[in-house]
Amino acid sequence: MAFLQLPPNTNPPRFSPAALCLLVFFCLGLAILLNELKNIPPSPGFSPAYPAISENIVAKTAPSSLFEKAPSPFVCKIPDLKNALSVEYVSPRPDRTQGLFFLRSTKGFQQEVVMGQKIYFQLNSFSDDFERLSAGSCYLLPEKLGDVSMEFLLHIDTEKIGAYVKEGQASSSFYETKLVLPLFRDPPISSPNMPEHFAFFSKAKSAGKDLYLSSKPAAKNRDKRPYYWIVLPDQTRRKVQVNDLFIWSSTEWKKVGAVEKILDKPVLKVLKADTKGLFFQGWDACGSKTYPFFLASSPVGKEALPTPLIKHIQRKTPNKVKMEIDQIPLLLAVGSWAVKIDGVWKALPKRELESHIGKGPFFYLKQVKKKARKKWLSGKLYNAFRTEEMDVYIEIPNKQSPPSHMKRSYRESGRESGRVRGKAEKKSSRGSSFSKRRFQ
Repeated sequence: MAFLQLPPNTNPPRFSPAALCLLVFFCLGLAILLNELKNIPPSPGFSPAYPAISENIVAKTAPSSLFEKAPSPFVCKIPDLKNALSVEYVSPRPDRTQGLFFLRSTKGFQQEVVMGQKIYFQLNSFSDDFERLSAGSCYLLPEKLGDVSMEFLLHIDTEKIGAYVKEGQASSSFYETKLVLPLFRDPPISSPNMPEHFAFFSKAKSAGKDLYLSSKPAAKNRDKRPYYWIVLPDQTRRKVQVNDLFIWSSTEWKKVGAVEKILDKPVLKVLKADTKGLFFQGWDACGSKTYPFFLASSPVGKEALPTPLIKHIQRKTPNKVKMEIDQIPLLLAVGSWAVKIDGVWKALPKRELESHIGKGPFFYLKQVKKKARKKWLSGKLYNAFRTEEMDVYIEIPNKQSPPSHMKRSYRESGRESGRVRGKAEKKSSRGSSFSKRRFQ
């Protein structure tokens, strides 16, 4: 086989100018085609990987070559902060003078709000989870406090998160806007969302106002606040007054008299009372959460008054009276009590009085007085919780004696019988003396 051989000093063949032009145009066309392919929008089910920040902020991606343009902006929305965040005002604990504001999210984020102090957090566009950071690319700055809202400045550092602002914004390094969040003041919390010890107290029943304790004379009751009875779920009975304080001591609620004793402990306070029930408010140990609740008046304190039959009243001493109540004989002193337990009335010592509240109706012997030449018994009937009362006035009859006209006849007959007896005695004495003389 013969091969084509060039002469030793022959130059290699050269391309013509036309061929070179065709090669250059081919390369340019290929580059333009590749660029256009990259700018095709993604399919509907595709989710871009750019960090979503706001509808006014778009992801920033540098071009890969000199022939590549900046990509078309993908507008990525963040969760609606107005629905995801809110501000709550917690009224001050009894041992503090100022309340607290807290920024809370639907996923449990909580941070105290102080006017003029920044709250740093990170944004996650695919959930409502807001995590607090010591420093970060986003923060909220509280600026204005209203009655039902609080205004914040929302700041996003676009340089740190790799994003740029659309045209028309003042700066390309950050994004700011006003954010108005709803403000709730001591919002009510249902029992299932309360700590167990607060939920236990919130399930109590209000029996109503104790009419006896609330109407005692000023000398005996210097505190003018009315008393109210409540029944806890374990059937424990407690009497409370407005402004009373209770602390949780690991196993039970204890009443305390001084504010200094409630430091660093969960506390309950009786806020106010009316005919509908009692208003309470609780705080956790640090005062960051409050638990207001209302105890409505319960039928347990609306029992009807008893109608006992009181008779056979006798005054034994100036301060003691013997009587029968529903055929049960009792000896009561002025200021003493009787209670009906299991259908039977019995005298009750004062030291045992409060332990019988809610167990049966009561009778209270108030006084025994003389009026219009007659003696009267004065007392009160109460229902089981002493929330209903009725005055009792009964005349004490004198000792049985015959009428005045009968007394005169008794006196006259007594005189006549006396004279007759005298004559008979004289006759008998004469007879006896005569007989003695006869037989002497």
